[in-house]
Amino acid sequence: MNTPSIGQRARGGTLRRWTVGLFLAWETPHAWFLMIATCLVVDGLVGWATGAFSDSALAYAFGFFSMTVGMDSWGPMLRALAHLHGPSPGDVYGTLFFTEHIKFQYPLTSLPGLELLAANPCRCVSPVRVMWLLSKLSVIGTGVVAVLLLYGASPGRAAGGLGYAPAARPPRRVLVLAGVASLAFYPLTRGDHLGQIQTLMTFVAALALLAQQRGRPMAAGLLIGICCTIKPQWAFAILWAVMTRQWCFAGAAAAVVSLFCAGAMARYGWQNFFGYLPVLKQVALHGESFYANQSINGLLHRLLSNGNNLEWLGHAFAPFHPAVYLATVLSSVALLGAVFFTAGTAVARVEPLALVVATLTLASPIVWEHHYGVMLPILALVFPTWLASRGRRWGALALLGTAYFLIATNLSPLANATATGPMNFLQSYQFFGGIVLLTVLHRTCWLQQGATRIPIASLRRADGG
Repeated sequence: MNTPSIGQRARGGTLRRWTVGLFLAWETPHAWFLMIATCLVVDGLVGWATGAFSDSALAYAFGFFSMTVGMDSWGPMLRALAHLHGPSPGDVYGTLFFTEHIKFQYPLTSLPGLELLAANPCRCVSPVRVMWLLSKLSVIGTGVVAVLLLYGASPGRAAGGLGYAPAARPPRRVLVLAGVASLAFYPLTRGDHLGQIQTLMTFVAALALLAQQRGRPMAAGLLIGICCTIKPQWAFAILWAVMTRQWCFAGAAAAVVSLFCAGAMARYGWQNFFGYLPVLKQVALHGESFYANQSINGLLHRLLSNGNNLEWLGHAFAPFHPAVYLATVLSSVALLGAVFFTAGTAVARVEPLALVVATLTLASPIVWEHHYGVMLPILALVFPTWLASRGRRWGALALLGTAYFLIATNLSPLANATATGPMNFLQSYQFFGGIVLLTVLHRTCWLQQGATRIPIASLRRADGG
C-alpha cells in the first residue's frame, strides 16, 4: 500500500489551512454569510447549467421585489370567507374541499385575521395587498431574527463545548446583511412568490425561538399558540411544554388556542369548525407524491411510483397506499417521541423548542418546500455553538454546510432527472437536509441535558452525598 510522503502530507495540510481552515478562522457571523453566499452561487450555477435559472434561489431573490401577488393560500382562504358569509354558509369544507376540490386545508381559526382585513371600513387597500406586504416583511423579518439568534447563541462551558450566554447585540451593519440571508433562502422566497401564509407563520415561529432564547417563555408560548391556529398539529408543542413543566409557555399557548377556537365556533358555527377533521383525515390518508412534498410520505410515494411526481395536481391527492400510510404514521410517532427522549425534562432553553419546531415540520405527511423556511433561524441558532467546538469543527462544518445547502437551494432541476428511475429518492434532497439538521439538534439537546446533570453530581460529591 502506498503511503503519502512527508512532503505530500505537508502540502495537503497547507491546502486545508488555506481553504476550509481559512473559513473556520473567520468570525462566526462572517463565516455564516460566506456559507450563504457560496450556496447561492452554486444554486445559480445549477440553474444556469440545467436551463432552469428562472427557478433558482437567485432568481427568486430578484423576484422578491416583484409586485405580483401569489394566491396559493389567500385564494382558498378568501373563497372560504365568501362561502361562510354567503347565502348557504354551512358545510364549508364539504363544499370547497370535497365537492369543488379546492385545497382549502386550513382550520377556521386561521380566518379571523384575514376577515378583519377584508372588512376594513375604508376599503382603500385590498386585503390581498396587505397580505402581500406582510409576506415581504415576514421574509426580511425572518432573516433579521435569524441574525439575532446567531448572535444570541455563543459557546459556553457546558459539556462538549455547547452552551449558552446572554444574547449579544449585533452591529447594525450585520442586521442589514440579514436581508441577504433571507433572500438567499429558497424556501422563504418560494413561499413569498406563491402567496403562502406559511411565510407569515415562519416569521412568528422565528420570533418564538428568539423570545425563548431571551428568557421570555410566555411570549414564546403566545407566538407558538398563533402558529397552532394555522397548523393544529403544532399543539404538540403545548404537550411538550407541559411534559417539561414550562407552565408559562404552555398556559400562554393554550390560552391563545382556546380563544381562537371559541371565536371561530361562535363566528362560523361548530359544524363548520369540526368539519375540518375529515379534511385532516383525507390529507393523512393520501399525502402528495409531487416532488415538492419533502416528507417521508412524499419520498415513499415516489419510491413506489404511486402518483405523479413531476406535475402539480391542484385538485387531487396521491392514490391511497396502505404501506405509505402506515410508514408515515409510524415515522411521525417515532420523530415526535424522540423529542421527549432527547430534550429531557424541566428544560426552558431555546434549543429544545427548536427541536420541537423542526420535528413538527418533518413529521407532517405533507411538507412543501416553503415549509422549510423555518429552518433558517434554526440553522442560525446552532451554527455558532457547533462551530465553536474545537474538537469537532471540521465535522460540524460538514454537517451544517450539508444541511444548509440541501435545504436552502433548489436542486430540483437536477434531482428531477431521476424521477422515473430507482434513484428518484434524490428528489427528496431537502428532506434529507432536514434530517441532518434534526440530528444536529438532537445531539445538541442531548449534550445540554448531560451538562445539566454534571454540576448536580459534582455538588453531591462535594457534600459527601
